[in-house]
Amino acid sequence: MDKVLTVIVPVYNMEKYIRQCLESLVIGEVLDRIEVLVVLEGSKDGSAEIAYEFVEQYPDTLRIIYKANGGSWFSDQHRSYDGVR
Repeated sequence: MDKVLTVIVPVYNMEKYIRQCLESLVIGEVLDRIEVLVVLEGSKDGSAEIAYEFVEQYPDTLRIIYKANGGSWFSDQHRSYDGVR
C-alpha cells in the first residue's frame, strides 16, 4: 500500500520524550500507510539511540535524516520551497 501521510519529528535533546512520541505514531492499523521522518539535529543526549531502536523495529515506516544543528529544519525547508514558487 502507498504511503498517504508523512510525519516529521524534529529531534534535539529529546531523550526524555522521543520514545513516547514515536510509540504514539507506530499504530498497527496505519503502519503501512504512513512514514515517519525523524530529523536528528545534533543531539548530545540519547535521542539518536532511541530513534535507531524504532528504525530497526519499523524499517518500512521510520527513517532518520541528519541535519547539523544550526537553526530550524522547518525554516530551511521553507526557504527551499520559496525558490520553487
